[in-house]
Amino acid sequence: MDTSVTKPPSLPSPSPRAPAPPPPLVIPRKSLIRANNDVENYLVVNPIHQKFLQNSRFFSYFQNSLQKICPIQTEIIQQHLPTAEDNRDDDDNQLLDFNIRLSGTRENIQSGRDVIKILLEKIQTKVYTDEKVKAWFRYPPAISIVQKIMDKIDNVLTVCELIDYTDDDLIVHYFNYTSNDAQEIDKIIFNNILDETILLPLDNQQTIKLQTEINEIIESQQNQETIFVALNEIINRKYGRKNEEQIIIFGHIDLVNKFKKKFHNLIDRYRLITFKLKQMGSTHKDYLLNDCSTEIWQIEEQYRDDGVNIRLTQDEFDSPEYLKDEIESSVNQLLSQSKTKRFKSIELFSDIAEKECLYIKNIAKKNHCYIEIKLKTKLNIHVIPKAAVITPPSSKRIIEQSNLLCISPDVFKRARMTNGGLIEVFIGDIALQKVDTIVVSSTLTGLKEVIIERAGGLQQNPVENEKQFGTFTLTETNAGQLSCKKILFSNWLPKFTSNENVLRKSVQTFISQSIQYATRQQSQQQDMKIESIAFVVPDLSGDSIAKENILAHEMMNETKHQIELKKSFLKISFILLPEQQTLYKQFSTIIETMQTDNNGYAQFYWSTSIMKITLTSSSQEYLDKCEAKLKNYLNRCMIKLEVTKDGFKEWNQHMINAYYKFCKERCVLPQIIENNKEQKLELIGTNNGT
Repeated sequence: MDTSVTKPPSLPSPSPRAPAPPPPLVIPRKSLIRANNDVENYLVVNPIHQKFLQNSRFFSYFQNSLQKICPIQTEIIQQHLPTAEDNRDDDDNQLLDFNIRLSGTRENIQSGRDVIKILLEKIQTKVYTDEKVKAWFRYPPAISIVQKIMDKIDNVLTVCELIDYTDDDLIVHYFNYTSNDAQEIDKIIFNNILDETILLPLDNQQTIKLQTEINEIIESQQNQETIFVALNEIINRKYGRKNEEQIIIFGHIDLVNKFKKKFHNLIDRYRLITFKLKQMGSTHKDYLLNDCSTEIWQIEEQYRDDGVNIRLTQDEFDSPEYLKDEIESSVNQLLSQSKTKRFKSIELFSDIAEKECLYIKNIAKKNHCYIEIKLKTKLNIHVIPKAAVITPPSSKRIIEQSNLLCISPDVFKRARMTNGGLIEVFIGDIALQKVDTIVVSSTLTGLKEVIIERAGGLQQNPVENEKQFGTFTLTETNAGQLSCKKILFSNWLPKFTSNENVLRKSVQTFISQSIQYATRQQSQQQDMKIESIAFVVPDLSGDSIAKENILAHEMMNETKHQIELKKSFLKISFILLPEQQTLYKQFSTIIETMQTDNNGYAQFYWSTSIMKITLTSSSQEYLDKCEAKLKNYLNRCMIKLEVTKDGFKEWNQHMINAYYKFCKERCVLPQIIENNKEQKLELIGTNNGT
């Protein structure tokens, strides 16, 4: 339901007037007439006739008409009638004695009476009940404006009034010199009077200049008789607050259209439009936000009356169209005064680099510079050394920490083949593997559905190819939003029978056919290189350790065989789920037999980052000082510390693993440096960490 109502303009309203009863047209008052032989008075009671006689144009026509027929002199005589309440101060309520004084011969005066009666009887009345017309009179000055417009008709004289202010029917009494019809009046009413409403922008979109000029135009029309212009508020009845404003224009059509055009031109000129700041990069934007907030405020203050509002965070500003170029020029001038300097930091551990970003931003801010930091990250592989001894025995706590390190997602075991190919085993998330192809078992409960969902759904991952290999099928789709390039879904399941050879053959077929299918495009298309494949190892929960051992042996050995058949580099990874701890140990044991001394016990990923720093300031001196302070600080973020000359010679594997886990948690990288058959342990990290 509409809850808005129009509040009338706060202008004085005329007093309501009840319609007068129709009196006799002209009543000679014999008892009041004091005439001699050549003077006689006629009382005119009808107030409409009185108004016509008071009109100079009508009275002139009235006199000329009498003169042509009977040469007598006429004069309007008005005086108060004595009453019992004659002492009242309210003159409007006192009766008027309205007379036409006729001077001439008795015969001419008598003829004049007849002419007067005929002339006054020619005054006719028309009532307009049209809703459009009735709506005009919600404006208090409307009846006066209609009358002034009617007064400009050449051949017709009118007196306009309302029946009452509750009904607002318009009554027009008219005297037509040339005919008895009301065509001229109808033309004025329906064609020459216009009522227009212009909706103004909301308060938060109005500028001070728009409000000022609208008020000036409204004030300028106050002395015009045939136009009414007012500012009106639309009140929300439900909440009792102003929602919008509108301009009301009522009057002669020419003036209404003239003022309407003025207001529309004003609204268009001062209309607030949102413009995008061109060529505003993140560096420029942040520089203005951090170092030029005062200057931006000064621009807004300069154009405050125009409603200018600059929002740097959204790369935009509000202003009228005619100020667009000026605002852009002012902002660009601030940017043209800025100076920039770029440099790189030393290589830092990524965790350290990320933690230090906030601190070096504070350094830049204190030195009157805006800083932009981009991290260029590199993933490095480091080796966990293989223990030279198996004693002394480790505590339960050490063994627990050692095992936790081995199942970390960034720790894996790797064996390098004679042709350079790699086999890797680790616990992790198959969907995060950055490889060419992942092979996913669709028999693992819910895994296929999860992979499809993370890749973007079936619509984004339609089946591209499907091939049957005896008892299992490989279904190929694109990787969608995943990090890999292709997905192979397999419905293969290990065949567990009393005959171990059947199981071995099944595993060998699955591995060989999957690798050959995944790398087939490499032989078909020279530019299509398949260098890495990751397998999800099927879940064997509930089966014997012996069968798990067969599965692990055959998968690893067949993979080694397939890699050695390839002339090009190929890396095969086996990804196990965190709950496949027992099976992971089987794979770990087998891959250890394939490792050389250079492979170490395991490998882990360790990322390093270089900060690409861009400084922006209004002064070259600020830039130079800020750069020096930042470099000095960053160069002290990491240190190298030599701990022992013996390395881990007397440590067993659990002790080494637990120590590496301890260091990783403190963002410290342990490294064994071998020199002349001597081992040195070097720690790299923060001062506190090392």
